[in-house]
Amino acid sequence: MKRPFQLTSLLLFALLWLAVTPVSAHGYLVRSIPADRSQLERSPTRLQYWFSEQLEPRFSRLTLRDSTGQIVAEGGVDENNRNLMSLRLPPNALPDGVYVVELSPAFASDGHVSLSTNVFTVGAAASLVDSQAASTLPLPLEVVWKVLLLSGTHLLFGVTMLYVYVLRPAWGSAKHPAGGLPPRVMNRLYAIVAIGLALALIGNVLALIQQSAVFFNTSIAQVLESGLWQVVRIGSRFGDVWNVRMVLLIVMAGLMAASVYYRTRYPETVRAFWAAGTWCMALVLGANAVISHAAGSLVMPWVALSMHWLHTLASAFWVGGLAALALVLPTALQPYEGDARRQVILAAMRRYSLLVVGALAVVVTSGLYNSSNWFYSADDVTTVYGGTLLLKTLLVGILIGVGALHHLALRPQLAEKLKVSHWPLVRQAGQFHATLNAETVLAAVVLIAAGALSSTPVPVPEFLDRRLPPNTQTVQVEDWLVTATVAPGGTGINTVDVSVTQASSAAPRDDLRVTLQLSAPERDVRGPIQTAEPLGEGLYSAFLDDIDAPGRWWSSVDLRTEDDAKLRAAFEWQISEEANVILSLPPSLWTVLLGFVVCAALAYVLYPSAKALYARLNLTPQSVLTAGIAVGISVFLIGFAIVAVEQQRLAQAANLLPPPTVINPTLPTQDSVERGERLYYERCVVWQTVTDFRAFMNQVDRLRDGDIYDAIRRGWRNMPACNGDFTEDAIWDVVNFVRVLQYQFRRDL
Repeated sequence: MKRPFQLTSLLLFALLWLAVTPVSAHGYLVRSIPADRSQLERSPTRLQYWFSEQLEPRFSRLTLRDSTGQIVAEGGVDENNRNLMSLRLPPNALPDGVYVVELSPAFASDGHVSLSTNVFTVGAAASLVDSQAASTLPLPLEVVWKVLLLSGTHLLFGVTMLYVYVLRPAWGSAKHPAGGLPPRVMNRLYAIVAIGLALALIGNVLALIQQSAVFFNTSIAQVLESGLWQVVRIGSRFGDVWNVRMVLLIVMAGLMAASVYYRTRYPETVRAFWAAGTWCMALVLGANAVISHAAGSLVMPWVALSMHWLHTLASAFWVGGLAALALVLPTALQPYEGDARRQVILAAMRRYSLLVVGALAVVVTSGLYNSSNWFYSADDVTTVYGGTLLLKTLLVGILIGVGALHHLALRPQLAEKLKVSHWPLVRQAGQFHATLNAETVLAAVVLIAAGALSSTPVPVPEFLDRRLPPNTQTVQVEDWLVTATVAPGGTGINTVDVSVTQASSAAPRDDLRVTLQLSAPERDVRGPIQTAEPLGEGLYSAFLDDIDAPGRWWSSVDLRTEDDAKLRAAFEWQISEEANVILSLPPSLWTVLLGFVVCAALAYVLYPSAKALYARLNLTPQSVLTAGIAVGISVFLIGFAIVAVEQQRLAQAANLLPPPTVINPTLPTQDSVERGERLYYERCVVWQTVTDFRAFMNQVDRLRDGDIYDAIRRGWRNMPACNGDFTEDAIWDVVNFVRVLQYQFRRDL
């Protein structure tokens, strides 16, 4: 039974791991437009707030209030980007004054709702009210349920691991077929499991109730009375993980119940059920990792998740196993006196101590790696999160110290070598009773600190606090004033707002069809033509992800009126890295080194098992050498194949889209298009008489500017070169017109 359950558990955990998008527990605001405490010359058309993780649209709120507290407008999570909260405003909707933006994002990972306010002014400078940053303190009830859940799950994992890998090997006897241990010990172990299940289930139920109260911003009584918890359970990511955790806890209870039920008729299955319980609880701890801080690491979130899971597994074996050992020893030692009693203790403690050394290596190294995800400057250490982590570290240090005393007491030769055998603390530790109880109490305090730490928002990196205004430009085309805004003006997803006003009457125009296209002239690439959505009061908006690299970009905005008149407004933008919304960072040298240290700790833990496996396989040096050479050759060939395939892909990409040999220097403005139109009908209209003209026009959107340039100078298939001599500027004007002509040609077909 053990092996099928292991395979099933691994499959379930893999599915759970892959089904969850990497997101940040206790996420934070990474960019706001307008920036907090900014002073705007005129009313904004859109408020935008980017967060470090995806949000729950149903439970996230954005409210704009004026200086009197009246609600002006409300927004929410953007339909196209769940990291973004936005609010649309018609042009000139806000009169001069002070405005307060209330942000209530519900983060999808753990459901944490971060309440904060931003302020800005419109028009003449006015006294700004104070904005309110998101609280850096944990919610008390959240700490309570996390402490209960951590205590229960750690105790369950610890007691099952203790039974399988410590107590049964140390105390096991064929005289007790049902589990290998005396009935009184097995009954105590089952009682410990019952305590762990009760703590975990109570903590899980409180988690759903508290989270529902936070999501709906209401009281717990209202949550229970109206059944709001059901909405959260089936309608949020927090609820999805909660359901998985609850199912696994129920499975754990079923395994233990089956162990009790079958221990008389099939006593050999007891150990199998307990071994299956360790895998089940490993999955529960994995579910906890999915909604931990690690999920929001800016550096390789999947690695951070794995590190957090390893840290939790190792600490659960250490702390949970310690508590279980302290609870089971009094019962186990009842029949023994004197030296026999001591020998029973030593048999369990020596084996447990040996395994804990490996667990501690993983706890310390993975803890260092996890901490590196949140501290980017000295100021981060002084935050509430930094202080809580420091407190937890101090408690863990004391706990390790007590464990070291037990380790020395169990190994008199080592104590003699270190000349500490005469120390009172070492002698006291040799009695085990008082110090083991003290170590258990310390472990409980560490769990409380861990619950507080997991409930405390992580520090917001200073480099995210960049107050860059959105890119905004205004051009006049005949009697039209066209204002375009690209926000945030970095690579990735951007919102492009276009405001159109008739200059002579100062009236906004809502009856236009507005399309736009982004292009990068240096790379001669362009995105698809997008239709901007009319929002009223002359405002049109589009949501684009065409900007994929910093540098010079053009946006061509075409306005078409009801009488089919068409005008072109063109803008040039300088996209910089500073404007990017940072949601990921490359690993630093420190991160890589810590990763290797964790791997070394894992190798130390797994070495005995690998050595035992090697002994069972009974391999000869020759076969090991042959296998090693075969594996080495296979790895080399696989690596060589991967490198070769990647180089071939890059070469194909370079062949398909090589750097342009000529670059269009002329912004496709209305004037450029009109000059190109005159030149085209004077010198290139002969194209329309040849058979390949239709094919050429159908391919214009796939041709580079350089290709059209060559067609004008040298011809294309059976299309001749345009007549007459062209200046460089004139050729590029014709290129810009040909791109406009393409859409006229297609519409006329």
